[in-house]
Amino acid sequence: MTGRSDANRMEEVSLFLKKLRFKRKLFGGLDEADVWKKLEELQQLYRKAFDEQNAKIRELEQLFLLLDQAGTPSDMGEAAEDDGKE
Repeated sequence: MTGRSDANRMEEVSLFLKKLRFKRKLFGGLDEADVWKKLEELQQLYRKAFDEQNAKIRELEQLFLLLDQAGTPSDMGEAAEDDGKE
């Protein structure tokens, strides 16, 4: 995992949007190539945030699988009690 928090990543996106300015054409309108470039930059910021979130989810899934395979202390206690009853 990276050291960046979800809030920091979203703050980065927010700052990008606040600073976002498009080039204008000489006779009105926006420079289409510049608009596409800025949209690509924004998409990359969101992709980073999405990928980091997915990495966190995969790590948690692995942790839960390991814990499930190991069993919880309460599960182990119940199994020991069941063995004594037979």
